[in-house]
Amino acid sequence: MSPTKKRSCPLSQEAADRALPCTQGVFMSDRELLEYEPMWTTERDQWELHETSMGYQPILKGDPPMAELICDDDLAEQVIARMLAAGVTGVDRPH
Repeated sequence: MSPTKKRSCPLSQEAADRALPCTQGVFMSDRELLEYEPMWTTERDQWELHETSMGYQPILKGDPPMAELICDDDLAEQVIARMLAAGVTGVDRPH
């Protein structure tokens, strides 16, 4: 994750009303981000962030655990930043 793109605070209502440009040239609305909101709010205890060589991967705890793949890099960075800010458990990468 790029430190310049990392956000650790929730968006204001004004920002939520605007579309955010993504690297793919498509516009991501904050509605797309809000679809993932339970991951750092109501379902926060059901998730872990596993450290990988490329950053963090959200993992839904369970048997078996399941990775949440977010194909839009900017959206993934925003979701992970909010999960970290909310205190979702991070799991270090095995060495």
